[in-house]
Amino acid sequence: MNIEKTLCEAFCDGITVSRVPAGFAVSTAFEDASGDRIGFYVTRDAAADRYRIEDDGSLVPTLIASGVNILTGTRQQLFGALLKQGNAEYDQKAGELRTLPLAEHDVPLAAMRFVAMMMRIAGLAIAHPQTVTATFRDDAIEHIKTDLSGVFRVETEHTAVSPMLAEFEPDVLLSADGKRPVAVFIAMSDQRLYEAILMQMAARYEAQIECAVVALIDREGSKLTSRRMRQRARNRLDAASDFYGEETAAVARIAREATPTTVH
Repeated sequence: MNIEKTLCEAFCDGITVSRVPAGFAVSTAFEDASGDRIGFYVTRDAAADRYRIEDDGSLVPTLIASGVNILTGTRQQLFGALLKQGNAEYDQKAGELRTLPLAEHDVPLAAMRFVAMMMRIAGLAIAHPQTVTATFRDDAIEHIKTDLSGVFRVETEHTAVSPMLAEFEPDVLLSADGKRPVAVFIAMSDQRLYEAILMQMAARYEAQIECAVVALIDREGSKLTSRRMRQRARNRLDAASDFYGEETAAVARIAREATPTTVH
């Protein structure tokens, strides 16, 4: 197996992979809050024939230095839960996040999970969601339930599409007999759009699960998400629709993704 090739396939070629003495340095197309590209390293233990995925040791120390101590209090509990979900650990002495040892064939999916974990950890800096964010999510879920509950099972409580995609939790999961499931991400931040794209990559490349991944954006010119990220979502997801002003049409667009048109 060629790790460079499989990583590029897993991330839909949206990455740059460079060889370094310890293994590979990977720069993804995803960005952090500062606009820097999110990256990681893949290192190999030749003796054990195992790999690890590691960050550059800056994420957690930077959060702590900025006054967001994720090693104490409530944030510590959330941090620990994210590490467990990502099958990873934190080396406090080195300041590094890293996975447990991996077989080579497990590296691509683990890398997608690692990037999703890094984004969620960075998100711990946000102590309280903005009121507008909470209102948007509530409005969107209410419209989905009202318009679609007669046709779909509508689940909104930490429900994954499949155990193989357990680390990706959409805001709403729609399912019905004879239809493909639809994972709906309500775009309360760029991070949620990133997670939607990562889930779609994981579903198609690694898990090979037939599902639709869609996003709801509050409105054109949204302050919750960046223009660049909205463009990326519209190009990569099954659908990414503006909600306010077109609520009924946006929800109907979601429903259509459960029954994709088959071309003969």
